[in-house]
Amino acid sequence: MFPRKLRRWWHGGNTLTVFCFHSVVAEPLPTPDPCFIPRTTFERQLAGIAAEFDIQRLETALDRLWKGSLRQPAAALTFDDGFRSHYEVVLPILRRMGFPATLFLCTGTVAPSEPLWYSRLHRAICLTQQESLDWRGASLSLAPEHRASTSALLQGVVRRLDPDSIEGTVESLCRELEVDEPRRDDPSFGALDPATITAMVREGTFRFGAHTRSHHVLSRLSPARQREEIVGSVTDVARLTGRSPALFAYPGGGPADFTSHADRILDELGLDAAFSMLEAPCTRHDTRFRLPRCVLGSREF
Repeated sequence: MFPRKLRRWWHGGNTLTVFCFHSVVAEPLPTPDPCFIPRTTFERQLAGIAAEFDIQRLETALDRLWKGSLRQPAAALTFDDGFRSHYEVVLPILRRMGFPATLFLCTGTVAPSEPLWYSRLHRAICLTQQESLDWRGASLSLAPEHRASTSALLQGVVRRLDPDSIEGTVESLCRELEVDEPRRDDPSFGALDPATITAMVREGTFRFGAHTRSHHVLSRLSPARQREEIVGSVTDVARLTGRSPALFAYPGGGPADFTSHADRILDELGLDAAFSMLEAPCTRHDTRFRLPRCVLGSREF
């Protein structure tokens, strides 16, 4: 089980486990997805993490890690992209439990609060009345028991497309599924807006890092566009929060999703660290722009 793997990690000492979440929805979706976990699942996960780890603010924990001064199993909580649910669902839970967190903000969604493509696509799968989808020569079942796997398959295919064709492909799929685009204030799929980010900054539970502007996988972009995505998001986060971000997270985050060119840009900008999705604990020997995180998804802790 996943917690057993974590326990094996602790034996090395002076390690930091950084957990990654996406959206947390108030009620379970009709079609589950590991990026949209129910509130009750999230609360159980937090309770499990808190029972095994000392949950610290990410910047503080990293500083202690690099100094070799973490004396007990330590963890930090991170969230990606910037969903309305981070304010409406997650923030009250974290405040009640007394846990700090870092939100890696995909700034292109903030104004005009346009949900990310994978969010819009999964919402369409949840809401469509169609029983099947004929797409690119394949007939995909939309029977209730098959919708989660169909959504995962479509997301995987779309993610590998040329970045410039992703938005048009998702719009086309939503039309095929006969589902309208989500409203900006959709409680499960909507994105944060500038006023809400300002309120979160003032409240203090969350601190913000950068996560590109458009959520494209950086390794699929030219060097010039990688720079535009990284520099733009760092600049946007500073403008939206009043504080220049020290931390960055790679979209996708797999080993093929970022390059040494991105590292150099982050270093030039003076950022302290960047995070992948390479599941492991952070150690003081890790390259600071290749730090791992652990994605629980819907797994119970």
